[in-house]
Amino acid sequence: IPAGEDGGELTIASLERGNGAIRITLGEGASLHVIERHAGDPKAFVNVDFDYRLAPGATLTRTVLQDDAATTVRIATARISMGDGAKLRQHIFATGAALSRFETTISGGREIDVLANGAYLLDTSRHADFTTLIDLSAPDGVIRQSIKGIATDKAKAVFQGKFLVRREAQHTDAEMRHDAIMLSDRCEVRSKPELEIYADDVACAHGNTLGQLDESALFYMRQRGIPESEARSLLVDAFVSEVFDDSPMAESLRGQVHDWLEART
Repeated sequence: IPAGEDGGELTIASLERGNGAIRITLGEGASLHVIERHAGDPKAFVNVDFDYRLAPGATLTRTVLQDDAATTVRIATARISMGDGAKLRQHIFATGAALSRFETTISGGREIDVLANGAYLLDTSRHADFTTLIDLSAPDGVIRQSIKGIATDKAKAVFQGKFLVRREAQHTDAEMRHDAIMLSDRCEVRSKPELEIYADDVACAHGNTLGQLDESALFYMRQRGIPESEARSLLVDAFVSEVFDDSPMAESLRGQVHDWLEART
């Protein structure tokens, strides 16, 4: 995308099978909304690589939607290089597969602004892995990451998040959260939030919670005549959907969460 231009929306339908690589470069001050749609052949192994390069002041909005079959194997890797003052708004919605991994590596210059949110909704024996490395080597970066997930049946979820704050990255302001609700005693959620900090003038934090639905909230809703299945769906919907508040596709993403819940009530 040439410098200073608004590229609008670009939709990329990921490979149904096999390997592929895509590179997108944004010029200085340019902006683009990329919508990645991942849906593979039920028997496929898919390995796709995205390389995003943002010049100073560029803005990338990245929306990732996964709707693979339960038997697909998918690996999607994205490397995002950001110039000084560049901005990233990333939202990932995944329903897993036999094995799926969405890996994002972000690096940048001074005063980068990053929002890297996502949600996974897993049932049966589906698997989803969200792995993120944000490598900060220049000062004044602002990073916010929130991943939320639902796992039920025999599903397996993995979250691995790391902020690497190098000595040069003074005045970094970074927060990472992973929160998951487990709706079955047979599902698994493995999480590893990590901070590696070498700068001495930063504000960095991480948090991680695993739990079940709030029984007191369920009781309160049922006392007011809401059926239990509907009450559970409402609580899950409210829990997950807030990670999409800043997305230009927030309504659509919330609709997909609602559809997933409707299919299981």
